[in-house]
Parts: sequence; structure tokens; C-alpha cells
Amino acid sequence: MSAIVTRLKGAVQVIREKTRQFGPLIAFSIAGGTYLVSCLPHTSHLDKIEWLIQYRSRGKPKELSTEEREIVSEVKKDLCKKGFSEAALNKVKVIYQDYFAGYEPWVFGSLNSKRGVLIGYPICLSFDNFEEIIVTHIGPLEVDSDSEEADDLAKTYILNENSKKFLLAREIYLADSNYFHVKAGFLSSAVLLSYLTGKGLNEFLFGFQRRLSLLYLGILPFILYINVSLFDRYTFNREIAANQAVANISKDYAEGGLHLYTQTIARNKMFRHLMGPYKEKIFTVGGNRKYMFWRTSHVPFTKCRDDLDLLVATKYESKS
Repeated sequence: MSAIVTRLKGAVQVIREKTRQFGPLIAFSIAGGTYLVSCLPHTSHLDKIEWLIQYRSRGKPKELSTEEREIVSEVKKDLCKKGFSEAALNKVKVIYQDYFAGYEPWVFGSLNSKRGVLIGYPICLSFDNFEEIIVTHIGPLEVDSDSEEADDLAKTYILNENSKKFLLAREIYLADSNYFHVKAGFLSSAVLLSYLTGKGLNEFLFGFQRRLSLLYLGILPFILYINVSLFDRYTFNREIAANQAVANISKDYAEGGLHLYTQTIARNKMFRHLMGPYKEKIFTVGGNRKYMFWRTSHVPFTKCRDDLDLLVATKYESKS
């Protein structure tokens, strides 16, 4: 029995030595792998993302309507006047986004990337008449499509031309950055900082006489908390900047943004009302998203609406 214990102790000691020897390599490999995997949907896998989220009718991808192609073209022309590169804007591809992806646009890629930008335009926001929208299900619940509440919900999906222009221009502004690289950097740095901090504490406290896995695991949530908080603040600020930049293009864009957020808030309130406890976990009484724990990873819709309302009143209406 004592011989077995001795062998086990020897094996543990060997594992400790190997871990100490190859620990940095393992940590850097995991951090690099995390960065790479996070970037893939925005680079080499952009075509696979397009296949995944694109809306299909009878098995075939549905092309943008003539009206929406014209809107995309107008937005690109307006952004060119604001200093955007025409070559970069030509790499922006807009597709109809399937229902499962929701009514918030999905954006992949970057204007700074060779592969360009893919914008998923929610198919549920493409209708011009609320009578075309048939509401039968909201999440797991069935809805009477002939009810007044179903009509009220359907009306919140209708966007005017200026709203659609604001929506597309905002997403292009957001894509005019290395956002996905920053996000990948925050994720991978959390892994690396956890290892380096744990290693430093282990050396300081125990002189590497012990390898405490729990020490590393305990540090990871703390590092993640810091990284996620910083990344959320970065996202928050860039969304505010994008809204302001697009609203400053013209009064039409500013009023379009105001209409977009007004409709979004009304839709969220209807969701919360119709679905009760299910959606109460997702939306606040005011129509904003709810987030887990301390996070506020996006600008509240009510703040977006109020900021644009103030801008329209002070910059455009005061001049008229």
C-alpha cells in the first residue's frame, strides 16, 4: 500500500513539473485559439454565416425588394459624402435575415476587412403594410391573428423609408471599425490574464511549492468581470457615437432613427404584455432589454429615442 502511495506522489510531482514547464505554452495556445474562433464568423466563415441566417422562400434565398435595394444604394451614396470609402462600401452586402434571428440586425465583418461586411436585414421589418403581417405565434404562445392585439403588434413592425435608411446606416457605421477583433481580444486576454495573475500569486504565496488549480479558477471570474465590463462600456459608447453620427447626416435620418426606436419600444411593450412572465424576463416595463447581473451591454432603447428626440428638436426644428 505504501508503495502505491509513493508512486502516486511521484506521478503528481511529475505532473506538477510538466505543468510548470508547459503552462505558459498551454495558456497562450488557449488564448490564441479563443481569439481565432471568435474571429472566424467575421472572416473566413462569412459565407457560412450568410447561408445560416439568410431568409429563404421555398428553399431559395429571397432577394431584397427593389425599394430596399434603392434604399441601400441611397445610404451608401450619403455615407460617401460623409467620407466613407466607396470601395469599402461596395463590400457591404445586405441580405434578408430569417425570422429565427429576431428583429435586430445581425452584422458580421468589417469595412476594414478584405471580405467586407454582411448585414442581416430582418425580414419581419421589410413589410410596408401591417395587413401583410400575420401574427400567429410569439415565442411558445399562439396568438389570435384576427385580434386587435395582433394588429397592434403587427403595426410596430412597419418602418418608413427614413427608418430603414437610419437602420442600415447605423449598422454600417458600427462596421467601420475592428470591433470583432476587439471583442476577440477581450475574450482571449481574459484567459491569458487569469493564467499570469494566478502564476504570479502562486509564486508569491507558495514559491511554486504548490500548484493550486482552484486559485486559477477563482481568478478567472474576476478577470472576466473586469473584461466584460470594459467591453460593454466600449460597445455602449460606440453605439451612442453611431446613432449621433447617422442622425447628423440629415433631418430625415434623425427622424427615421426616432421612428425606429419608437417602434422598437412599442413592440417590446406589446411582447411583454402578450407573453406575460415569459417576456417579463427579457423586457422592462419601459420597453428596454433586461440584462443578466450587472451588465448593460447595449444602449437602452429609451435613451436612444430620447437622445434623437432632443437632437431633432435642437438641431433641426430650431432652425426651421
